[in-house]
Order: sequence, then structure tokens, then C-alpha cells
Amino acid sequence: RAEAGAAEAAAAAMGVAPAPPDPWIRMDCMAYGMGMGCLQTTFQPPALVDALALHDAMAVAAPWLLALTAATPLLHGRVAHTDTRWDTIAAAVDDRTAEELRGAEEDSRTSGGRVAGAEASELPAPGEEGMGSPAPARAGLPPRRFIKSRYDSSSLLLAEPGASDLNDVGRYTDAASDPEHVAVLEEAGVPPALARHVALICARDPLVVRGGGPDGGPGAGGKATEAFDLLQSTNWNSVRLKPPPLPAPEPGPDGLCASGWRVELRTMEAQLTDFENAAAAALSALYAGATLALGLDLRVPVSAIDGNMRAAVRRGAARTERFWFRWGGVGEGLREVPAGDAARGRLLTASQIWDSDDELAEEDGFPGMRHLLLAYAEVVCASEEGLAVVANYADLFSARANGTLPTPAAWMRAQVSEELGRRA
Repeated sequence: RAEAGAAEAAAAAMGVAPAPPDPWIRMDCMAYGMGMGCLQTTFQPPALVDALALHDAMAVAAPWLLALTAATPLLHGRVAHTDTRWDTIAAAVDDRTAEELRGAEEDSRTSGGRVAGAEASELPAPGEEGMGSPAPARAGLPPRRFIKSRYDSSSLLLAEPGASDLNDVGRYTDAASDPEHVAVLEEAGVPPALARHVALICARDPLVVRGGGPDGGPGAGGKATEAFDLLQSTNWNSVRLKPPPLPAPEPGPDGLCASGWRVELRTMEAQLTDFENAAAAALSALYAGATLALGLDLRVPVSAIDGNMRAAVRRGAARTERFWFRWGGVGEGLREVPAGDAARGRLLTASQIWDSDDELAEEDGFPGMRHLLLAYAEVVCASEEGLAVVANYADLFSARANGTLPTPAAWMRAQVSEELGRRA
């Protein structure tokens, strides 16, 4: 959606009559979304159990890291009413059929998801002009219902204990998956939450196909992850769990194989300077290490994470929005979560999450993520010089969160406004 008044100001600055106001920025090509850049960081924990824990920790942090790195206020030559790329890409690759959207319409209102582009009740019936062929029927099962685009926040937490209680939108993800897929995976020994996660990925239509077949072709011994990797690579969640590739890659010069279970954080936006990009990458790495080393459990229900993502894309979210956040202490590790609303924790600003405040420190013992990451950095950094650099990185996020320094999105808005003012 366009920012109100920006088009009129631009027209006045150029001395032309303003066009009739259009509240929407219309971008009619997938490339408007997928052509955008971002800052992704990938981490390789030592084992699957650690990868599952890190996946969930990153899913919790993904919204407020998106807000703190917001850098996309301009779209197609217009000033947008949002600060990030997230919703634009989600809509650009949203290929849900009318049938899938209709089934998800009610679900999206209660789960924090979205029915992008139009209300499902206003869409033509499957098979009508503009909607292609209806989706194939599933024997004995209702039509699939996808409450989200294939590019959106992660829909399931994976680590136990606690995942079964925190996946409070699970009935909506189950409505999209095939029960037989879940059953096959669980019979093979895959943990229930991970089985549901894989089945949900496999419920989407593949967009990319390569030769060799699902077994990897000659030389793969009938075991290969390429087919799954291709399918997962077109399911763009806020956090991606990447299995070890098969066939295994050749060892490097040091004799080590570089690829195990990996966790990819995908929400942060590309920054304007090398310093800012380095800060975001380094702080996300410290967060990954501190989560495992300090035994942090910051998980909240998936519905709360979805709500946090909706808040993170809004204008000025780093300074004005609040996010569900639950502090569980240091050294406790993953455990059963509190029942009911207590599982959501508190609604906190990005500044409170990053730097805490007197009330949080006194009542909850929460020192702030900045303090935790710097404490962990003292353990892993080899020099005072390195610690000073990390402290400067942390200061950047503190300043953005408390409003003393603008996010890249806010800075760009100010530059556009200043330029239009000069032209007027």
C-alpha cells in the first residue's frame, strides 16, 4: 500500500497535476518480489537436536531482527506504507488456488496468516478465467487449505519438549498436509513435529525440476536429497532447516566435510553500508551461539510469532511496535512451556528486547539480548579489539531500537522527503 500524500507531494515538486490517488502500488511481475536482495546467515550446529533448537530460536528472533534491519520503504518508484520487503515477496510468489484460498479464509483470521491479493469470497471459482484449473481432488480428504503464501513465517516449531504445545496453529498446517506423508515419516523414526514440517513442505507444488529423478540418478545409490532440496528451495520460510546433502560432498583440503544440518535465518534486510551488514551478520551469529551455549529458551506459540511478523513489517516497527517475548532464564535449556497465555510472555518493544529496562530486570531477571550476546562474545572473542567491534555492532541495534538512530528505511524516507521539499 502506498504512503498517503507521497504521490501528491512528488507531483507538486515536479510542477505537474497529481494523478487520481491510487492507494496501491501495483507490481504485476514475480520479479518485483524475487528480484529483491536480503541478508541471510546460515549456521551449522553440531547435531540434529541442536539444529532443531536453533531453528526455533531463530523463528522467535526473525520478526524483531526484520524490524531492526528494515530497509525497503520504496517500491516501484513510490513510497510504501511498510518498511520491509517481506509482504511484497510473499504476495509475488503466492500461487494458492481459489479453492485453497477459500478454505483458508476463515483460518487466516484466527491464526495470523493472510489471504493475499483479494478476499477469498470475491475470487472466481476454480477453473474460471484467471484462476486456471481446479486443484486435483485428494481421495477421501477435504481440499487443501494454505493459510500462508509459500513465502512467509515458519509455521511450526520443531524442538522438544514443548513443540506440540507451542504449535497452536497446527490444525491449519495439518489441513494442508497429507496424513499419509506424516505417517510414513513417523514410522521411519522422524520426530512428530519434524515429520509435520517435512509433510507441509511436500504439500506445495514443485516449481523447479531437474534431470536425474528423485533418487538422484546414477551414482547416488538411490539416496539423494536434491529433489527435496529443490522443493524446499521454493518454500521460503523465515527460517529454513537444511538437511545434510546426499550424496555427501567430497571432503575439503583439511579432510573435513563441510555440510551437516544447517539453519538459515532469512528475514534480515540488506543494509546500506558494509558496517551495518557486518553488524547484522555478526550479531545473528552471536545469537545462534549464545542460544545453544547459554541454554536459552525464548520460544512463544507460533500464533504469537505470526503476530510478531505482522508487526515487524509496519512502518517504524523497530521503534513503535511491540512483540511477544518470553524470558526463560539462562542455563535451563528447552523445557515444557507454561500453559495458556503465560506461554506468550509479554508484549515488548524492540528496545526492551534488546536492552531490557529496570522493570524487566527487576521482575523477570531479563538483562536484555545485548547483554547476553556481549557476555557470550567475551567467551568466544580472542581479543579486546574484537570485543570492541562487537560492542559497536550492538550499539547500532540499541540506537535503532530506541530511536536515536533511524533504520535504513526511516533514513530513506527522510531523504525522499527532503528532496521533495527542495524541489517544491
